[in-house]
Amino acid sequence: MGFRMALTSNPALTSTPTTFTYTYTVTYESPEVSRVLFDMGSETGYVFIDDVSLEVFVDNTPPSAFTATVGTVGAYSVKLLLTATDDSGTVTYDVSYGTETAQTTGASGVETPFTISGLTSETAYSFAVSASDASGNTATNNPITVPASTVADTSTACAGFTSEASEGSYSEGINYAFTSNGTDVLVSFELLDTDKTGFSPQIHFPPSTFINMDASNAPTYTATLSDSYTVGQSLSFYFRGAYAGGLVTSKLFEYTVGDDCSTASVDDFFAKAVKLHPNPANGIVKFSTVTNEALEVSVYDLLGKQVIPAQTIQSELNIASLNPGMYFVNMKQGASVATKKLLVN
Repeated sequence: MGFRMALTSNPALTSTPTTFTYTYTVTYESPEVSRVLFDMGSETGYVFIDDVSLEVFVDNTPPSAFTATVGTVGAYSVKLLLTATDDSGTVTYDVSYGTETAQTTGASGVETPFTISGLTSETAYSFAVSASDASGNTATNNPITVPASTVADTSTACAGFTSEASEGSYSEGINYAFTSNGTDVLVSFELLDTDKTGFSPQIHFPPSTFINMDASNAPTYTATLSDSYTVGQSLSFYFRGAYAGGLVTSKLFEYTVGDDCSTASVDDFFAKAVKLHPNPANGIVKFSTVTNEALEVSVYDLLGKQVIPAQTIQSELNIASLNPGMYFVNMKQGASVATKKLLVN
């Protein structure tokens, strides 16, 4: 006789007659020869069990209220927001796009965020999403088509987003930001993955120097690198972390001490001439240029998502809607374009 799976329940026995009802999903072969056993364990005295019945339940009800919409769109990833209800308690979502497929499972009636990574920037995608349950029942409105276009990659050597790993893998990725303060360098990483429990962050200078990071504001981790650096010195390091079940190490970062990456312009004169202050800021940011011509301004987060749409201003921009963090401000005046970094506090 082959091994059979044991499905068990442990009710709390009381002196009051109680009715217990349990539902078991049988996944092994020949369930018709299964047995029901009652084991009293270490209980003493009399235990009365009566009116025992078994009912075969065949699930023919498909998932309902199935919806699929687009969430955060980055340069290399798209987050899908998936919801469906099923009496089994869980729903499986299958996503296809181009020649690729992906799958995730979520709780019934609960919005399930699912990030599709490894995409190409500035590319239009069409995601076909289907919902099903453990019995193979499929939602009547399968598949739902969700269009989304990835945005431009605004990452620089000082700040940005990456999902590239040299060891292990990211389910979503990381935001990074490097800032010089004299000869010190402040390093900040935000881990976007939610599946890495007990993450222990470190900076790794190859071959064998490891610096523990401050995790008091997890999932954002920081460290101040102080080693009598000189302006113009090049630093090479990884962001790594062990977690329950694995280890992940980022790509190798290259940062030049003193570099603030504040300008990325097709017009060097305009990039140097346009100023924004205060920085860090909250509420209002003021802009000044060498002319009185209006500016067209838009703001992006580190994932490349536009958080303030393009608008024409004379000298001030309201940023009260932005959460604390690092952003990129794109500015256009006539044919001149520039991008500067803005810290919101």
